[in-house]
Amino acid sequence: MIVKNEEKFLPDCLESVKGLIDEIVIVDTGSTDATKEIAARYGARIIDFNWIGDFSAARNHALEQCTGDWVLYLDADERLTDNQENLLRKLITAGGVDAYNVIIENPHSLQQGNFNQENSYPRLFRRLPGVKFEGKVHEQVWPSLMRLKLTVKQSSLAIQHLGYGQGYDVVKQKAERNLELLKNQLAADPDDAYAQFQTGNSLVILQRYDEARPALELALENSKLDVTNRASCYNLLAEIEVKRGNLDAAVELCLKSLQLAPRQLMAHWFLSLMYFDLKLFAKAVEQLSTIEELIPVPAAQRSNQVASDLHLRMEDVKKRMAITYEAAGEFKKALIQYSNVVELTKAQDGLAGLLKCAEQVEDSRFVIETLGHLTRTNSASVELFLPLAWYYRKVNDLDSAINFIDKAIRAQPANSKAYAFAVRWKMDTGDVQSAEKTLELAEEKGIRDFELHKAGLQLFLQRGDVNAAFHHLELMSQTTDADLTPIRNRLAALAEKISAVSSP
Repeated sequence: MIVKNEEKFLPDCLESVKGLIDEIVIVDTGSTDATKEIAARYGARIIDFNWIGDFSAARNHALEQCTGDWVLYLDADERLTDNQENLLRKLITAGGVDAYNVIIENPHSLQQGNFNQENSYPRLFRRLPGVKFEGKVHEQVWPSLMRLKLTVKQSSLAIQHLGYGQGYDVVKQKAERNLELLKNQLAADPDDAYAQFQTGNSLVILQRYDEARPALELALENSKLDVTNRASCYNLLAEIEVKRGNLDAAVELCLKSLQLAPRQLMAHWFLSLMYFDLKLFAKAVEQLSTIEELIPVPAAQRSNQVASDLHLRMEDVKKRMAITYEAAGEFKKALIQYSNVVELTKAQDGLAGLLKCAEQVEDSRFVIETLGHLTRTNSASVELFLPLAWYYRKVNDLDSAINFIDKAIRAQPANSKAYAFAVRWKMDTGDVQSAEKTLELAEEKGIRDFELHKAGLQLFLQRGDVNAAFHHLELMSQTTDADLTPIRNRLAALAEKISAVSSP
């Protein structure tokens, strides 16, 4: 490891490998905080090293101090994911392998938002003569492994890298630092294809697109650029074209990326978004369907195709599919996809879209079937009781409507709409007594709602109780600025008639 002032991250990093490794070798390039003390607590061997602006020099100095047969290298802001002890031991005891690609999980915080990225490159390797780190920044052992014709296999070992998830200001600082070191690298070796690619990548992160484009094009012209970085180059150039508003050009670049790395998620995702913006909804759905097929494929079989890939959750894809169908006016299909989102997240995500699309579907029975399924399988079902009641009312299934409206009231005792519907619908069935009990319950809960008290007025008029009707008229007046004088006059006239009839 190379460290400098890493007291924030180092404890979790070392804790993640505790009991899994035989030695910890740490090169410190000038810490002034508690980094060295923390490292010492974990039994690390700490070597001071004067920083010379070259990560490979520092990393190779650490490598020279190692004594084990295998080397796993980490940064302080990285940690092994949980429960990988057995896998790690299995990898290093297997024969015929000299190094393993490891999956790096990277949450990113950029100006355009947060996303999760996956990379794959050698992090676990045998300590053999000639194996060394290369590159002043983004240092890797990959070039030396290739020169020595050593056997490298993909593994499912995973490392979480937190450094780029600390906010854009931190990411920007890292990118600016890396860019300066990359310039030095290219000054020493102008034909370094990987440095050309990473220069373009850093410039994209910094949103310096006019500079990034020629850097990436130069990397693509370099025959030494390997296929994974070449595929990522096309994706980065596509991102630049999107920023410039050239969607057609961006589409072509993503298609080129997919020719090189068909199992990646990133280019498929970009294409789905671009086809959406071009109103080519069927093509967008096609890309999203491909992503759905790829997500279950283990990351170890996908992430080694492209230098940087997206990490997508199935619910993210389902939601995007729903949005696409909705924009295309295919509301039944959108409804199904939104229901999938709700089911996958077991939460509120997708509910707003679900209910919005339900309003556009003419087949109320279809809506009832879709929402009803969710009420049986999802913790967010309480949000669906009221809409379900409404749709049952639309198909004149009054018993089911009342059943769900009562469920809505029990689940959300302050929902004024539910009480208003319940009073009206129970009156429609002739069950005036139940309607009155619902009204009393609403009053006990302190519910004040115009439609509820309007239903109460009608209920008591139906029962001939003008005084109670007047009471609800007064409550109505407290919840609206509308002029209720006509209703008040009619009630007064009715009261006079009743009084006249009842007088001797």
